[in-house]
Amino acid sequence: SGGRPPRVVENGIDAAAVRAAAAAPVALPGPADAFRVALVGRLVPVKAPERFVAAVAALPVAAAGQPVHGYVIGDGPLTAAVTDVAARAGVADRLHVMGFRDDVPACLRRMDALMVTSEHEGMPTNVLEALVLGVPVIAHAVGGLPAVLGEGRYGVLVRDPDPAAFAAALSTLAAEGGAARRRAVAASGRAAVRYDFARVAAGYARIYSELLREAQPASAATEVREP
Repeated sequence: SGGRPPRVVENGIDAAAVRAAAAAPVALPGPADAFRVALVGRLVPVKAPERFVAAVAALPVAAAGQPVHGYVIGDGPLTAAVTDVAARAGVADRLHVMGFRDDVPACLRRMDALMVTSEHEGMPTNVLEALVLGVPVIAHAVGGLPAVLGEGRYGVLVRDPDPAAFAAALSTLAAEGGAARRRAVAASGRAAVRYDFARVAAGYARIYSELLREAQPASAATEVREP
Protein backbone atom coordinates (compact mmCIF):
# COMPACT_ATOMS: atom_id res chain seq x y z
CA SER A 1 0.00 0.00 0.00
CA GLY A 2 0.99 3.66 -0.19
CA GLY A 3 2.91 3.22 -3.41
CA ARG A 4 5.23 0.57 -2.01
CA PRO A 5 6.87 -1.36 -4.87
CA PRO A 6 5.89 -5.03 -5.12
CA ARG A 7 8.06 -7.52 -3.30
CA VAL A 8 8.77 -10.84 -4.97
CA VAL A 9 9.43 -14.13 -3.22
CA GLU A 10 10.47 -16.79 -5.70
CA ASN A 11 9.32 -20.40 -5.61
CA GLY A 12 11.47 -22.80 -3.67
CA ILE A 13 12.32 -26.47 -3.43
CA ASP A 14 14.02 -28.76 -0.95
CA ALA A 15 17.28 -29.15 -2.86
CA ALA A 16 18.63 -31.88 -0.58
CA ALA A 17 15.42 -33.91 -0.89
CA VAL A 18 15.45 -33.54 -4.69
CA ARG A 19 19.01 -34.79 -4.90
CA ALA A 20 18.25 -37.71 -2.58
CA ALA A 21 15.18 -38.67 -4.63
CA ALA A 22 17.19 -38.43 -7.84
CA ALA A 23 19.53 -41.16 -6.62
CA ALA A 24 16.76 -43.78 -6.74
CA PRO A 25 17.08 -46.40 -9.48
CA VAL A 26 14.82 -46.03 -12.50
CA ALA A 27 14.56 -47.85 -15.81
CA LEU A 28 13.87 -45.78 -18.91
CA PRO A 29 12.80 -47.07 -22.32
CA GLY A 30 15.01 -46.51 -25.33
CA PRO A 31 18.65 -47.27 -26.12
CA ALA A 32 21.36 -46.54 -23.58
CA ASP A 33 23.22 -44.29 -26.03
CA ALA A 34 20.21 -42.09 -26.82
CA PHE A 35 20.25 -38.34 -26.29
CA ARG A 36 17.32 -38.06 -23.89
CA VAL A 37 15.16 -34.95 -23.68
CA ALA A 38 12.14 -34.68 -21.40
CA LEU A 39 8.93 -32.70 -21.17
CA VAL A 40 7.60 -32.76 -17.61
CA GLY A 41 4.17 -31.55 -16.56
CA ARG A 42 0.45 -31.86 -17.00
CA LEU A 43 -0.52 -32.39 -20.62
CA VAL A 44 -2.78 -29.40 -21.16
CA PRO A 45 -2.88 -26.82 -23.99
CA VAL A 46 -0.80 -24.18 -22.17
CA LYS A 47 2.11 -26.63 -21.94
CA ALA A 48 2.07 -27.09 -25.75
CA PRO A 49 3.16 -30.75 -25.63
CA GLU A 50 2.57 -31.19 -29.38
CA ARG A 51 5.31 -28.59 -29.91
CA PHE A 52 7.68 -30.80 -27.96
CA VAL A 53 6.81 -33.82 -30.12
CA ALA A 54 7.32 -31.79 -33.29
CA ALA A 55 10.71 -30.59 -32.05
CA VAL A 56 11.84 -34.16 -31.42
CA ALA A 57 10.52 -35.20 -34.82
CA ALA A 58 12.43 -32.36 -36.53
CA LEU A 59 15.74 -33.71 -35.25
CA PRO A 60 15.95 -37.46 -35.93
CA VAL A 61 19.65 -37.66 -35.10
CA ALA A 62 21.72 -35.53 -32.75
CA ALA A 63 25.47 -34.90 -32.77
CA ALA A 64 27.84 -37.84 -33.14
CA GLY A 65 25.02 -40.01 -34.43
CA GLN A 66 23.11 -40.19 -31.15
CA PRO A 67 19.40 -40.88 -31.74
CA VAL A 68 17.17 -38.36 -30.00
CA HIS A 69 14.50 -39.87 -27.77
CA GLY A 70 11.77 -37.78 -26.17
CA TYR A 71 10.21 -38.57 -22.80
CA VAL A 72 6.83 -37.12 -21.87
CA ILE A 73 6.45 -37.36 -18.10
CA GLY A 74 2.93 -36.48 -16.98
CA ASP A 75 -0.64 -37.02 -18.02
CA GLY A 76 -3.71 -34.98 -18.82
CA PRO A 77 -6.37 -34.36 -21.46
CA LEU A 78 -3.81 -34.13 -24.29
CA THR A 79 -2.21 -37.53 -23.67
CA ALA A 80 -4.00 -39.14 -26.62
CA ALA A 81 -3.20 -36.14 -28.84
CA VAL A 82 0.50 -36.42 -28.00
CA THR A 83 0.51 -40.10 -28.93
CA ASP A 84 -1.35 -39.34 -32.16
CA VAL A 85 1.03 -36.52 -33.14
CA ALA A 86 4.02 -38.79 -32.50
CA ALA A 87 2.53 -41.52 -34.70
CA ARG A 88 1.73 -39.09 -37.53
CA ALA A 89 5.22 -37.60 -37.31
CA GLY A 90 6.79 -41.05 -37.52
CA VAL A 91 8.51 -40.87 -34.14
CA ALA A 92 6.31 -43.17 -32.06
CA ASP A 93 9.33 -45.42 -31.52
CA ARG A 94 11.37 -42.47 -30.17
CA LEU A 95 8.69 -40.69 -28.17
CA HIS A 96 7.96 -42.33 -24.82
CA VAL A 97 4.75 -41.22 -23.10
CA MET A 98 5.43 -42.29 -19.54
CA GLY A 99 2.35 -40.92 -17.80
CA PHE A 100 2.25 -39.70 -14.21
CA ARG A 101 5.39 -40.53 -12.22
CA ASP A 102 6.16 -40.13 -8.55
CA ASP A 103 9.90 -40.40 -9.24
CA VAL A 104 10.38 -37.33 -11.43
CA PRO A 105 13.78 -36.34 -9.94
CA ALA A 106 15.14 -39.84 -10.63
CA CYS A 107 13.89 -39.64 -14.23
CA LEU A 108 15.21 -36.09 -14.67
CA ARG A 109 18.70 -36.96 -13.48
CA ARG A 110 19.01 -39.42 -16.35
CA MET A 111 18.01 -36.89 -19.00
CA ASP A 112 20.41 -34.98 -21.22
CA ALA A 113 18.01 -32.03 -21.32
CA LEU A 114 14.67 -30.75 -20.05
CA MET A 115 12.58 -28.87 -22.61
CA VAL A 116 9.82 -26.42 -21.66
CA THR A 117 7.60 -25.55 -24.63
CA SER A 118 4.79 -23.82 -22.70
CA GLU A 119 2.84 -20.83 -23.99
CA HIS A 120 3.37 -19.17 -20.62
CA GLU A 121 4.88 -20.17 -17.29
CA GLY A 122 5.62 -18.76 -13.87
CA MET A 123 8.49 -20.54 -12.16
CA PRO A 124 7.95 -24.26 -12.78
CA THR A 125 9.16 -26.70 -10.15
CA ASN A 126 10.54 -29.11 -12.74
CA VAL A 127 12.91 -26.40 -14.02
CA LEU A 128 14.16 -25.73 -10.50
CA GLU A 129 14.66 -29.46 -10.01
CA ALA A 130 16.57 -29.75 -13.28
CA LEU A 131 18.80 -26.82 -12.30
CA VAL A 132 19.56 -28.36 -8.90
CA LEU A 133 20.36 -31.70 -10.57
CA GLY A 134 22.62 -30.14 -13.18
CA VAL A 135 20.39 -31.05 -16.14
CA PRO A 136 20.56 -28.58 -19.07
CA VAL A 137 17.29 -26.70 -19.69
CA ILE A 138 15.87 -25.51 -23.02
CA ALA A 139 12.88 -23.25 -22.40
CA HIS A 140 10.48 -20.95 -24.19
CA ALA A 141 11.39 -17.42 -23.07
CA VAL A 142 8.07 -16.65 -21.38
CA GLY A 143 6.92 -15.69 -17.89
CA GLY A 144 9.51 -16.24 -15.18
CA LEU A 145 11.73 -18.54 -17.23
CA PRO A 146 14.19 -15.89 -18.51
CA ALA A 147 14.79 -14.76 -14.93
CA VAL A 148 15.21 -18.32 -13.63
CA LEU A 149 17.69 -19.10 -16.40
CA GLY A 150 19.62 -15.87 -15.89
CA GLU A 151 18.60 -14.53 -19.31
CA GLY A 152 20.35 -17.49 -20.89
CA ARG A 153 23.39 -17.82 -18.63
CA TYR A 154 22.05 -20.95 -16.91
CA GLY A 155 20.06 -22.49 -19.75
CA VAL A 156 18.96 -22.07 -23.36
CA LEU A 157 16.12 -19.62 -24.04
CA VAL A 158 14.07 -20.03 -27.22
CA ARG A 159 12.33 -16.83 -28.37
CA ASP A 160 10.55 -18.34 -31.38
CA PRO A 161 7.69 -20.76 -30.55
CA ASP A 162 8.19 -22.65 -33.83
CA PRO A 163 9.17 -26.30 -33.15
CA ALA A 164 12.08 -25.86 -35.55
CA ALA A 165 13.60 -23.31 -33.16
CA PHE A 166 13.41 -25.78 -30.29
CA ALA A 167 14.90 -28.47 -32.52
CA ALA A 168 17.78 -26.16 -33.43
CA ALA A 169 18.43 -25.41 -29.76
CA LEU A 170 18.38 -29.12 -28.99
CA SER A 171 20.78 -29.85 -31.85
CA THR A 172 23.22 -27.22 -30.58
CA LEU A 173 23.02 -28.56 -27.04
CA ALA A 174 23.63 -32.12 -28.20
CA ALA A 175 26.59 -31.03 -30.32
CA GLU A 176 28.20 -29.48 -27.26
CA GLY A 177 28.30 -32.87 -25.60
CA GLY A 178 29.70 -32.81 -22.08
CA ALA A 179 30.27 -29.04 -22.13
CA ALA A 180 26.53 -28.35 -21.77
CA ARG A 181 26.27 -30.74 -18.85
CA ARG A 182 29.32 -29.22 -17.16
CA ARG A 183 27.79 -25.73 -17.40
CA ALA A 184 24.56 -27.03 -15.92
CA VAL A 185 26.38 -28.77 -13.08
CA ALA A 186 28.34 -25.57 -12.37
CA ALA A 187 25.05 -23.66 -12.09
CA SER A 188 23.42 -26.27 -9.83
CA GLY A 189 25.06 -24.92 -6.67
CA ARG A 190 23.64 -21.45 -7.31
CA ALA A 191 20.18 -22.90 -7.87
CA ALA A 192 20.36 -24.98 -4.69
CA VAL A 193 21.09 -21.84 -2.66
CA ARG A 194 18.83 -19.35 -4.42
CA TYR A 195 15.72 -21.54 -4.50
CA ASP A 196 16.14 -23.48 -1.26
CA PHE A 197 13.01 -23.62 0.91
CA ALA A 198 14.79 -22.07 3.88
CA ARG A 199 15.70 -18.95 1.92
CA VAL A 200 12.20 -18.67 0.47
CA ALA A 201 10.61 -19.07 3.91
CA ALA A 202 12.88 -16.34 5.30
CA GLY A 203 11.72 -14.04 2.50
CA TYR A 204 8.08 -14.58 3.42
CA ALA A 205 8.86 -14.06 7.10
CA ARG A 206 10.52 -10.70 6.37
CA ILE A 207 7.55 -9.46 4.37
CA TYR A 208 4.99 -10.48 6.99
CA SER A 209 7.10 -8.94 9.76
CA GLU A 210 7.27 -5.65 7.85
CA LEU A 211 3.52 -5.66 7.28
CA LEU A 212 2.83 -6.38 10.94
CA ARG A 213 5.12 -3.56 12.05
CA GLU A 214 3.38 -1.14 9.70
CA ALA A 215 -0.01 -2.22 11.06
CA GLN A 216 0.98 -1.48 14.68
CA PRO A 217 -0.21 1.88 16.10
CA ALA A 218 2.62 4.28 16.81
CA SER A 219 1.97 3.94 20.56
CA ALA A 220 1.78 0.14 20.56
CA ALA A 221 4.07 -1.48 23.04
CA THR A 222 4.15 -4.80 21.24
CA GLU A 223 7.33 -5.38 19.34
CA VAL A 224 7.21 -7.59 16.25
CA ARG A 225 10.33 -9.64 15.81
CA GLU A 226 11.42 -11.53 12.73
CA PRO A 227 11.77 -15.24 13.33
